[in-house]
Amino acid sequence: MKNNQTKNCLFTIPAARFKLVFIAEKKYQFYGKEPVIRSKIGYNLKRVCCNYQDFNIRSCDNCELITNCMYIKLFSPVYKKTLDNDKESQIKTSIRPFVIALKTMDKFYNMNKDDKGIIYFTFFGPAIKNFGYYFESIHALESLFPINIISLERLIPDIDNALIDENQTAWPLNNWSLKYFNKTIQNVNIHFMTPVSFKMKNKITKNNITYTLIIKSIIRRLRDLKRVFDNDDNMGNIDSIIEESNKIQVITNNLHWSKRKRYSFYQDQDVFLNGFSGNISFYGNIAESLPYLKAAEIINIGKSTSAGNGRIICDI
Repeated sequence: MKNNQTKNCLFTIPAARFKLVFIAEKKYQFYGKEPVIRSKIGYNLKRVCCNYQDFNIRSCDNCELITNCMYIKLFSPVYKKTLDNDKESQIKTSIRPFVIALKTMDKFYNMNKDDKGIIYFTFFGPAIKNFGYYFESIHALESLFPINIISLERLIPDIDNALIDENQTAWPLNNWSLKYFNKTIQNVNIHFMTPVSFKMKNKITKNNITYTLIIKSIIRRLRDLKRVFDNDDNMGNIDSIIEESNKIQVITNNLHWSKRKRYSFYQDQDVFLNGFSGNISFYGNIAESLPYLKAAEIINIGKSTSAGNGRIICDI
């Protein structure tokens, strides 16, 4: 690989991926169930990790154990306590160390009895070393949905077998996207599988979604992950990526606004997870930014990624 993009510092973030295969026990629609999966996993993690019997109604905000709590590290890093001039202060962060992606054969997530489905789990940072905590919670999904779990296995990137250690769990995003570097391509169709809500100050509509907007959202997500979960703080230079993305044109735009919500026990209210769904296609020099698109398939983009939002699939 001669292209320096293969060494791009934004692709050094380690990621561990697992695939859960299940069979539906009856006819069921799984569309929009990622937030429910997230909620169930969170409840079980708190039950396992919390030292207090009233964990289900106890707020974590002012807990004296918050700095060492595995539940906070693995599921809800909302507050981080720090010492500033011998005074305790709290800094907000919202980068969760996991992503959930649900896949069925039907695009509307309809499943008949005995149909197979897949749930992908991607872990970052502390979740990689402690992914065992999630497994009990993941298997508890059988009590939530009409499913039988068939297998839960680690995924391995498509790289030279000589680079794979049988005991290895995580690989840098570079390894997960390696085959997409230096690939000549001019057309890409991006499917917004779950609602994508962009983190922008200006109002975003269907008609002003551009390739640059998507690439900037991916870079923002990569930098957030790197800032929290990577030892290297070099964020790199993405000027050429942005410059080239400005030249890429929209061919078709079949996006639409989607609505969904989840109930937040933490906030004791419904939280809306609205965003754009559908597909949009582009034409231009996609080659340099293609690895970013393929990385986005793993990390999700935009808001509420840990609840399954922001999942994209790229056809090339």
